[in-house]
Amino acid sequence: MTWQAVESISTLVGALFAAVAAIIAFGLYRTEKTRDRERETRQHQEQAEKVAAWATEAGMIAVLNGSTLPVYDVRVIITTAPHEATIDALALDVLPPSPQCTTLPAPQGAIQKYFDQTGSRRDFRFNPGIEVDFVDSAGRGWRRSADGELVASGPGRRSTGPCRML
Repeated sequence: MTWQAVESISTLVGALFAAVAAIIAFGLYRTEKTRDRERETRQHQEQAEKVAAWATEAGMIAVLNGSTLPVYDVRVIITTAPHEATIDALALDVLPPSPQCTTLPAPQGAIQKYFDQTGSRRDFRFNPGIEVDFVDSAGRGWRRSADGELVASGPGRRSTGPCRML
């Protein structure tokens, strides 16, 4: 074997190692980028996951912001059932953080509308679907559906519509 052949083989082996190293580096880059995106998504959702609303058995609407920061432009939507007809809506400019829920009276007539639209006169409990739209402290819009699903609704204000300011 000549020195020229040894040199060619060494160059080829070096090129192969460089190619393998590049492939591994690219794979690690993609993995880290995915982790960064997932971490950012979790950080964005952290406050939003602690905001919820529901109907109480006493015909009241309970709203909770269990995070450490206020949420803004809160809109509580009362529906006949998840994703069905809207009965009414309530709005709050600011919902401060609190370990206790804020209880709001259901809008006057909402209970009767619920019974009229659902025809559930046999069940005298007020059990509507409750959805809540809000903007977190970083300015991101969110919607928690009546079945509890949390979805980003984009920056700033979300959907608008008739509602009662409290």
